[in-house]
Amino acid sequence: MARALGKATRRSKLVPPIYLFVAFFLIPICLLLISSCFQRKTVGFTVLGSFIVIICLLAIIRFAVWWRYQDGAAKCLKKMDARTDMSECKKTLPEDMKALKKNAELTKKLTLKMDEICEHTGLPQGDWEMEEEEAAPLKELADDEEEVTDDSEEVAKPQADREFAESGVMSA
Repeated sequence: MARALGKATRRSKLVPPIYLFVAFFLIPICLLLISSCFQRKTVGFTVLGSFIVIICLLAIIRFAVWWRYQDGAAKCLKKMDARTDMSECKKTLPEDMKALKKNAELTKKLTLKMDEICEHTGLPQGDWEMEEEEAAPLKELADDEEEVTDDSEEVAKPQADREFAESGVMSA
């Protein structure tokens, strides 16, 4: 039982308080209530004590059936995992939002660059689905664009045209 409680505690921080409440508060109160009903030695309290015993036994049997035969254990573990995942998500939310904003800005820059390329080459504009390897040069291009000033861009264009002409791609 201790190993099972340890494993459950790893999954959820609620297990120890629930265990403490049930083991050291709920069960002793029920036993004290049953004991005090039978100590009164009157018919009414004895009948009440008998009903409480029957209700407690039925509740224990019902819980055991649910736990073992109706996937109660799996449902509890799934619920604990969901709570743990939500807690982890809330802890990392600020960092995730910063990363998403950065990616959104990069995507916007790349889309604008792709629109410029399509306009320059005459290719149809639209939605692009690229693999990570295909997008890497564009990411570098977007990073380089931030570093380039307007003067160096004007010098770079004629130089690029000369390199293109020298490559012999358009030789007649």
